[in-house]
Amino acid sequence: MGNFRAANLRTVNFERLHLKAALSLLPLARTMPGDSTDFRTRSFAFACATVRFYLAIQERVPRVLAQQVLRAGTAIGANLEEARSAQSRRDLVAKFSIALGEARETNYWIRILRETNIVPDQLTTALLKESDELTAILTTSIIRLKGTRKTPLSSV
Repeated sequence: MGNFRAANLRTVNFERLHLKAALSLLPLARTMPGDSTDFRTRSFAFACATVRFYLAIQERVPRVLAQQVLRAGTAIGANLEEARSAQSRRDLVAKFSIALGEARETNYWIRILRETNIVPDQLTTALLKESDELTAILTTSIIRLKGTRKTPLSSV
């Protein structure tokens, strides 16, 4: 784990980090539900918020965890961009499915950071909410693209 020590996290003062990171996530909060922002723009805003989150936590979080959040959080929009050039409906579903997996993974890593008290709740709330909403939108989109109303595996 390099020079990371879990004991140091208990003594880190997150006061300045809270304010700075929370302010950097405000643009994300402004594009939350009820907003007419299209999904492509919304996933791009989420990727930008994920980058800002990563920059805010990278010095205080184990590198592998911070990088996982960054990778998964930015991959959602990247896969949706790639889906724009899908060759077929099946290809489109595949790319949306990959984006859905990345949204769920992003949520997972952020929940780990939150539940282990590595990162305070104030820094994770907006990202968790948005990743939940992106997951719901992608799930619905995939179901509609497939033309079926079967129960998703996640609810089994």
